Amino acid sequence: ALFTGLNDNDQIKQIFKLMGTPTEKDYPGLVKLSEWNSELFENYSPLNLRQFVPEIDDDGFDLLSSMLKIDPDKRITTADALSHPYFK
Repeated sequence: ALFTGLNDNDQIKQIFKLMGTPTEKDYPGLVKLSEWNSELFENYSPLNLRQFVPEIDDDGFDLLSSMLKIDPDKRITTADALSHPYFK
């Protein structure tokens, strides 16, 4: 597994450690989410995802990157994911 959190909060922390802690600039509307409290999370800069999945090809990396966007408006849809070149 790419993220191996022990509970919900640890899972989010693991995601933010790799993908970076989101900001209002990255995820407009973030501060309006009822569950969001920036004081609960350390500020992590994104790491190079490629380091964690070095064996994946370019299409697989593109798909994975698209699925891991923190902002759901920027995340790939299921329909688009299913028609992604990775599956051809």
